[in-house]
Amino acid sequence: MVKGEGETLKAGAKASILFAVTLADGTEVANNFSTKSPLHLEVGAEQSIEGVEIALTTMCYGEKCRLVVTYEYGFGKYDNPHGFHGSNKLIPARSTLFFELHLLNPNMAVAKTSASWLSVACSQKDSGNTAFGQKNYDDALKHYNKALEMLINIKKNLDRPIPTDLKPEQLEESKRALERDISTFKTLKVAIHSNMAACYLQKKEYSNAKDACISALEIEPQNSKALWRYSRAYRGVDDYLSAMRVLSKADPTPEITKELQTLQILQAQKDKRDQKVFGGFFDKLGSEGLYEEKKPSGPPQWKCHLCGEEMDQIQQARHIIKKHSPPNKNKF
Repeated sequence: MVKGEGETLKAGAKASILFAVTLADGTEVANNFSTKSPLHLEVGAEQSIEGVEIALTTMCYGEKCRLVVTYEYGFGKYDNPHGFHGSNKLIPARSTLFFELHLLNPNMAVAKTSASWLSVACSQKDSGNTAFGQKNYDDALKHYNKALEMLINIKKNLDRPIPTDLKPEQLEESKRALERDISTFKTLKVAIHSNMAACYLQKKEYSNAKDACISALEIEPQNSKALWRYSRAYRGVDDYLSAMRVLSKADPTPEITKELQTLQILQAQKDKRDQKVFGGFFDKLGSEGLYEEKKPSGPPQWKCHLCGEEMDQIQQARHIIKKHSPPNKNKF
């Protein structure tokens, strides 16, 4: 559409783009031309879909182009309800995307705002979700970690004070924008940590799954997904009591109630197994004491079969001679 100037972008170059994205039927799923709020990317850093990443390496600053991205280089075989860079407009599975793309000159690109950072972080999360759907859990974790790195920059922007020299209407709009960004920031961070927990559960890394859930619950203590995955991490190591304790904090949906019942059954079965294995040991411990000293017994007892008298065995011979031997007779 419009030819750019200079050399094409190389890996590591900074790119600020305006875009309009439509589906094959003409449905618009993303557009930042109207807001004039460019998306800021680093070329080659996997901060957008592969089709856009490849296109940027063929473009020069100032260039405008039309771009067709097939689903293999877009969002793949799965629905993406979050849209392109957080537009929140559904992109159906296997969708071909049609772009109008403008790569801004560096002097036209404004400094990154919280909203633009959030857009990039959301894109990384979406890429992680796509990898998770394809069971590429390690790749998913890489994208989620990149999204968390973006949130560090967002936090810096959110912590900056609002200028006090603004006009009243500008000050109010800045406050509203800050509130929106803070809300989006928290929601996104909870989702990322919760999704990381889901990856760790699939990898059977239950300790890491618990840590990820704790990070999510520190922000949103009643988040059902985080509580569910926290409980599953305990279940993975057969700690059913802790799993029930965690899950009981979630809203009692039918699925939660069913899982709690399952955990109760599993705990009862575990108790039964433990009783079978350790029951005799603890019975002995409770009745006699494990180290109770036994009293020494006396000599074995013997009962005479002639008279029924009982005595020590050492007295047996004397008793028979004395009581039951016939009297001596004269030899003549």
